[in-house]
Amino acid sequence: MARPYKEGIDYFPLDVDMDQDDKVAIIEAKHGIEGFAVLMKLLMKVYKEGYYYEWNEREQLLFSRRVNVNINSVKEIVADCIEENLFNKDVYAQYAVLTSKGVQSRYLEAVKRRKEVRFKEEYFLLQDFEHIIGNSKTAIILTKPNGKEVNVNNNSKNDNSNPQSKVKESRVKESKEEESKAEEEEEDNGRNSQNPFTFFENCFGPLNHVTTEKIDQWIDDLGEELVIKAMDKAALANKTFPYANSILNSWYHGNVRTLADVEAEEKQFARKREGPSSNVTPMPSRYQNAF
Repeated sequence: MARPYKEGIDYFPLDVDMDQDDKVAIIEAKHGIEGFAVLMKLLMKVYKEGYYYEWNEREQLLFSRRVNVNINSVKEIVADCIEENLFNKDVYAQYAVLTSKGVQSRYLEAVKRRKEVRFKEEYFLLQDFEHIIGNSKTAIILTKPNGKEVNVNNNSKNDNSNPQSKVKESRVKESKEEESKAEEEEEDNGRNSQNPFTFFENCFGPLNHVTTEKIDQWIDDLGEELVIKAMDKAALANKTFPYANSILNSWYHGNVRTLADVEAEEKQFARKREGPSSNVTPMPSRYQNAF
């Protein structure tokens, strides 16, 4: 079963000295703590949706009611936020949408471990996104007003053919291969046929949003098999998901990408453990802080 594409994020970074920024300070000076609170609520709504918030009349009424602030006060605060460039003036003037380069930068930083990220071309403000994603292979897809999608990320494969179709075909192929492997191994190990989310719930209990996001990121980085393998190791060691997370982190940085790589690493560790200079079996250093 394909995982639905997710746009929003569950949390966003907030600098502890944000209120010292001149733009934010002006909002607070004009509207008091209420102005600062409304700005925070707006950012929470933006990131919950993704990287923008359609600020039409309906949303203004709903937002005002939810934050329990008079709608006229909300409109004044938003107008001042736009005037101070906390939200982009041009995008708001043309599309009645609240977003900014800073908002999109923080959003892209938060989701850069996903395989693909979509932006509406008319709202997209980032010209220097490559320094944000670094060596990430995230495909940045711009959706044009006519519905056509274009991959603009230089770090991913991109030619004159339809790059988005290639991404979709690759994901379908990978999914079919993983399902085929799971079916072949089901008789030997029934747990391998489970997806990582079901496996987690069977081993550790109900999922929450943060853990779901973390598992989703690891699936993109290492694949479902390794995610299940790491959780299996944690369960066998009577540990919880943070232990599995530390194993996955070690594999990611150690270039472990397949179950064969895991087996080779385990054999190498076993040989070191059985060496003549070691009478005591040490715990691998990468697991020592996994509690």
